[in-house]
Amino acid sequence: MYQKLMQASSLEEQRKVLNAYLSIVKKDNSALYDQIMSETYSVNPNTFAWREIITKNDAGEIVKREYALVDSAYGLASFAGNRVSYDDLFDKNKMEQAAVKAWDELSPSFMKKENQDVLINEEHFTKESTFKGYYQYTGNQILEGENSGNFSISEDQVNFGTDFKQISEEEAKEKAINSAWNKDNALQEWFQWKPEGVGVGSGYRGVSTQKGGLSSGVFDIIKTLINWAPEDGSSLPLHVLEALGESLPVLGTVLVQDQIPPIDKAIFAQVKHQFGNDFGVQAWYLRSVGDDTHSIAYAHGDHNDVDSFDQLANVIGLGATWRIGDNIRFSYDWGQNRTDFGRFMNGNTIYNHEMGTSDFDIAGRSNGSTPRFWVARVDIGKADTDKPGSWNAFADYKYFQHGSFFGGNGTEGVPDRYMDGIKSFTIGGGYVPAKDFLLEAFYTFGAKGIGQRDTLYGPEHFTLGDYTRIQMTYKF
Repeated sequence: MYQKLMQASSLEEQRKVLNAYLSIVKKDNSALYDQIMSETYSVNPNTFAWREIITKNDAGEIVKREYALVDSAYGLASFAGNRVSYDDLFDKNKMEQAAVKAWDELSPSFMKKENQDVLINEEHFTKESTFKGYYQYTGNQILEGENSGNFSISEDQVNFGTDFKQISEEEAKEKAINSAWNKDNALQEWFQWKPEGVGVGSGYRGVSTQKGGLSSGVFDIIKTLINWAPEDGSSLPLHVLEALGESLPVLGTVLVQDQIPPIDKAIFAQVKHQFGNDFGVQAWYLRSVGDDTHSIAYAHGDHNDVDSFDQLANVIGLGATWRIGDNIRFSYDWGQNRTDFGRFMNGNTIYNHEMGTSDFDIAGRSNGSTPRFWVARVDIGKADTDKPGSWNAFADYKYFQHGSFFGGNGTEGVPDRYMDGIKSFTIGGGYVPAKDFLLEAFYTFGAKGIGQRDTLYGPEHFTLGDYTRIQMTYKF
């Protein structure tokens, strides 16, 4: 809300922003809304009047020189003529009338010379305050001052004649009157509230040409709303915003799990050749067809880049099987997915990280190599449900780079999550205790990620736990 108010170019736009926010307040706390609507608010124009304050010790030596903008909010603390209703905060004529009253009340004090005796750390000092002149600040920095009494800033922040343009009293009065609504002349007030507990906080004020002016009455409303905490002590009313269908954009990093889309339709071709009775080879090709376009967003600085893919799988595979006698068989399969989608999935996020710190920036994503897979396996024996007492055992090693696996691995012993971007070992076996009964057991271990996966704290290597499966099958 505060940022939208500062960006509003007119009183009417400010009214729309504040009304929209107060409509949420009304739904959650009608009493607070009624309080804001019923109160009056002060109109404190920018006086453009600066005073020089010199602090001297008992020896007459200058120990401090500072400059104070005559703050109408402080000088008119007990003056009621500059107060207006909520609706009048957005009425240019009513605001100017209140500003005229404030100027007329305060301006006679501008020229007065003031002396004040003060004690600082039990030492006696004298402060002399004299009128410096009417100046409009034109610098680019926020001048931060003390938040008590008149707004004062140290000598090293002031450069009269360069960052401060001197103007006449007539010009100052004219600017002061329309500063009640004109952001070009308004006191460029900077106010930051830092809560330090329930109902406790600290405020800071400053002047700057970089942060637009709001009427002092609107600031009063903002400060009233600071302690509005409708949701578990939070000033962000999520349940109210949700009911209104509002959403809040948030800048940050979202960790999203990669999802390999399923293949809906594909063409498949396979060629096999047998060399004698014990050795055979095969080659196969799979290509997805009719794929939907899949768009993937990934972080790059303070925005997202998006890549789109309309081809998921273009896989070539080779395999070989060698049988030793009747009971032992070795097999090997190799393949790769030759698509841009596969290379994208096999890539990695680019992190800009300064060594020795926990800070890092995400700078997009780089593609990896063409993702490949291979499986080596040895089988011993054969469990035949027609032959009680028959058995089999096997051991394999599987290596599937991310982007080469699309689910449905064809084994009952290993779930899909142990296949995508994972290398692992599996041992297993089967036994036929009686005709038509098959008892099987599988154990997968040593499951590790082939590459690094993104986490909230950057890329990390990872391992998976061991996986065991036991099952009984009965053939009808």
